[in-house]
Amino acid sequence: MDSQPEAARVPAGYLPYVPPPPPPPVDPRRRRLLIGLSAAWALVLLVGGVWYALDGRPTVREQTTIQQAQATVDRAITQVVRAARPVAVPAITGYDQVEPCDITPVRAGARYDREAWLATPPGTEPALLDRIAHALPARYGTTVVKPSAPKPARLVADAGDYVALTGVVDRPGLVMVSAATGCRPVGQRPVTDPTASPAPADRAPLDRALTAFDVTPVHWSTHRLPCGLTTIEADGGARPAGPLPAPSAGQPLVRRDDVYAEKSGLLVRVEGDHAVVSLTTGAC
Repeated sequence: MDSQPEAARVPAGYLPYVPPPPPPPVDPRRRRLLIGLSAAWALVLLVGGVWYALDGRPTVREQTTIQQAQATVDRAITQVVRAARPVAVPAITGYDQVEPCDITPVRAGARYDREAWLATPPGTEPALLDRIAHALPARYGTTVVKPSAPKPARLVADAGDYVALTGVVDRPGLVMVSAATGCRPVGQRPVTDPTASPAPADRAPLDRALTAFDVTPVHWSTHRLPCGLTTIEADGGARPAGPLPAPSAGQPLVRRDDVYAEKSGLLVRVEGDHAVVSLTTGAC
């Protein structure tokens, strides 16, 4: 029988193995505390998830759809028109797709917007932007950037729900305000706007204006806001060069080579090689 001590059998250069001490006994009270904290945190996460699913607001634009953004866009344009209407002649466009976009490399989206064109006497465009800015809700954080050559005056605001509101002086006598969704999922596609061609009785006043302006309509559309404002629009072909004639005995609010407006709601915009003739009725 080998009577050599254990330490003597350890090869040179190695320390003898010493087993670790046993773990201390677990305090039952501490274990119960840890279990209770874990359960409480799980409950907080569960309640928070349920609350967000029922009443939570999106934290990024991509969590909302184009259809969900339409109410915010319409509300913002309604507020703009309401502020400008006493001193400017408005015309609204449809809630239309501007362009497709990519939310991620594998997820497609789209950008939509709605515009309000506002005719105002030349020289009063900055004052109109100021008027709109003061009328918009304080939560929009509206700012009007004063003109500095060659840049015109500009309005910027946040209408909420990640909708950007931007106003610019398009040309003398004409301001354009746009409410844009930014890139987001389409979801269920919004109801078609522009709508079909207006009824003959509704387009009769525009027919007379088209004849006076020598514009041949190639496309008719109707745009509406929930507040009751309606714009009937005729997109026409090229018109003769020169100042736009006055089609009625009324005093025009704006009369230039590329803009004509009357307080009756008639607005003509010359866009490149074609003219857009519109009549806006109703009130917000």
